[in-house]
Amino acid sequence: MRDRGRSTRQTILAAGDVGSGTLTSPHSPDMLSLPVTLLPDTNGSKVCSVKVPSQRDGRSMNRRPGQKGTVNVVGDNCVGRYWVDVPGSVNRRRKAVVLGSISEMRKPQAERKLFECIVREGINDSSILARSQSSIATFGQAAELWQERQLLACGKSSSKSSMGCELQKHVLPLVKDKLIEAVNNYPVIRECIQIWQTEKREDGEIGYSRKSIGNFFGHIRAIYNFYRDETAEHGKPALGEWFVKWKKVAPPKTVTSEPPAFTVEEMVAIINKSEKQMYRAFFAMAAGTAARASELVGLRCSDVDLVQGVVNFRQGVVNGVKGTTKSDAGDEDRSRTCPIDSSIVHELRKHLNGRMNGFVPNPQRDTIASIKPLRR
Repeated sequence: MRDRGRSTRQTILAAGDVGSGTLTSPHSPDMLSLPVTLLPDTNGSKVCSVKVPSQRDGRSMNRRPGQKGTVNVVGDNCVGRYWVDVPGSVNRRRKAVVLGSISEMRKPQAERKLFECIVREGINDSSILARSQSSIATFGQAAELWQERQLLACGKSSSKSSMGCELQKHVLPLVKDKLIEAVNNYPVIRECIQIWQTEKREDGEIGYSRKSIGNFFGHIRAIYNFYRDETAEHGKPALGEWFVKWKKVAPPKTVTSEPPAFTVEEMVAIINKSEKQMYRAFFAMAAGTAARASELVGLRCSDVDLVQGVVNFRQGVVNGVKGTTKSDAGDEDRSRTCPIDSSIVHELRKHLNGRMNGFVPNPQRDTIASIKPLRR
């Protein structure tokens, strides 16, 4: 044994002097080839430091049957245990879940409940194993990829500037190092919103508006959905669908009043100076509803209820292109309903003259009117 140990040591030392090299087994050169580093020890002799390759991932769905888990009684509770895959690790860990009290269920009932839990989590699904074998991405890595492939390549010039600035200043400092899957979580999003509400702005004010917070939330959701589509496109296991709803985490709406741009006398004078009835109806609605020109141009006859005296603004039209209204509510549904008084109803009746179809400002049915002559 001593001679064998010496020969092995001599073989190691024969690999070279202090430095790096490759260690090959003299018995089977094809079976062993490891990078080595020879370092001097305290006695002056050379010690071989071998870099061991990473552990092989031998996990496969073909080598594991469908799990049903095990149920044990711990104290007064039925506790179920089953194995789960850990992202970034070749080893599985055992997970425990409390199924209920022993006074509420017997063992067969607990076993059925445990199996339902396993099915709900998809433990026996091959996609869960494939996801744990894939590389783990952080939100910061996904954001960098999104900026390169989506924002800079497809975004508008104004979006590149504003969204990129908001992402760097307000979003990434909070969730940059979190796993991409971890941001799709109500507690994480609520924590971010709480920070945005109490954060000190550059102008010295405290907290950002509901609309700005909605933009920050939209950036997180857009990056998550982008990365989800990217992984699915390249054959990797897709992330789960984004389920955090804005309406459930949005801050309460604040009502602010702004002074009118024109006095009542000035608005009446503008309406009376209008040459055509279409302009009279247009400026009367603008004065009575505070709607923007694009919203008035996109108003259809079906959106006007002259009997009830209400107008529904559902879209805006700029240069012939339809879009959403410029609502600051921050919700997905940007439509809003505004009441109109009898004087506006009178002007609209005279302008529409019984017409029920098409756009309100343009008597040519479905032809979209231009904003330019209305702004003059």
